Amino acid sequence: MLDYALESGRKKHYLIMRTLALTGCRISELTGVTTQALADGGYKIRNKGKTRDIYIPDKLVKELKEYCKEQNIKKGCIFTGRNGKPITRNGVYRMMQKIADMTGVPLEKAHPHSFRHLFALTYIDTYNNIGELADILGHSSLEITRIYLSSSREQKRNKMNRLNL
Repeated sequence: MLDYALESGRKKHYLIMRTLALTGCRISELTGVTTQALADGGYKIRNKGKTRDIYIPDKLVKELKEYCKEQNIKKGCIFTGRNGKPITRNGVYRMMQKIADMTGVPLEKAHPHSFRHLFALTYIDTYNNIGELADILGHSSLEITRIYLSSSREQKRNKMNRLNL
């Protein structure tokens, strides 16, 4: 979906999906991606009386700054709708559904939260630190984070077959 978005000239759509995948942020937290957040390398989110940091990887900061330059975005929210207001959850969902339809990705798998799951799985595969991942995702308990990491029945079966015992 990302390749299609980029190759078909939908750079904003590409960057929205890339931001979700590389930061693990929730769709509602995309509004925190501002020019100031790029300068700071991240931003803070307040939710349910708690504050957590959302970090923006350097390579993504570079891409987003380039996009801001191309789009003449000098300050404020980077991802906006046609009305100039921050993009909505429904707007992102519809965009992803359209791209999924064009690329043959099953529609039930094409939703913003799937990129948060991708981030979680990639992070745990790379660093194997569930406590740190829970902090990054803003989970109050490790049990919530474990839900993101549960393997499907087919994945478990494939792993068992590869044990070679």
